[in-house]
Amino acid sequence: MNGLLRLYPAAWRDRYLDEVSDLLAERPPSLRDRFDLVAGAADAWIHPQVAAKPSEEDESIMRPVGAAALFVIGGVLWIAGGVVQATAPYGVEGYKESNGVMIVIAGVLLTAVGAVGRAWSAHASPAFRRCAKAMLGFALVMLAPWPILIIGFYGYVVAVVGFGLLLAGSGRLAGLLLAIGALVATSFNTENTMAFAAVPLGLAWIAVGAVGAVRRRSMNPAPAGT
Repeated sequence: MNGLLRLYPAAWRDRYLDEVSDLLAERPPSLRDRFDLVAGAADAWIHPQVAAKPSEEDESIMRPVGAAALFVIGGVLWIAGGVVQATAPYGVEGYKESNGVMIVIAGVLLTAVGAVGRAWSAHASPAFRRCAKAMLGFALVMLAPWPILIIGFYGYVVAVVGFGLLLAGSGRLAGLLLAIGALVATSFNTENTMAFAAVPLGLAWIAVGAVGAVRRRSMNPAPAGT
């Protein structure tokens, strides 16, 4: 039965594991009880109603340093993609021959995953989570062929504006840079120097990641004497 109980989220196990284990020890579970436990585990993941105990990871599904790393790496890819695309030569058909767009898409995916990872914490607002989910959803749309990926690009950028404003509203001023960078990115053009419009958003993502990492470090000061 312990194997079935491990199917439940950590927050649920922290709160109820001992109590349910005692009950199961008193009365051997039937086959129906086992099915109920599996169904209950699925429901606990889909409709979490138990707050996890405070932990050093801020009750998030992703470590803060992991999300910060994704933001920084994603930001670097945004910058690299914009520069590569802006400086690429034109081909015989009059279009730029470059992998810059694919580099930008990689940056989009990494930052979206990082946003979702940090949005799923006990302290995140529903609006924060919706923006993060929208970022990831539109990032996946960008994997579709042209011109569908354009829908994904602008949808992602709009979601980033909201994400940044929510960060700024919670006291993280780097979020304001993120919102501004996303607005500048709406001018991104793959066929001329406006591809450089990706650079401000990349710098903003790096700032968000760096601030998050520094903030996390300040919350865990090194022990005295180290």
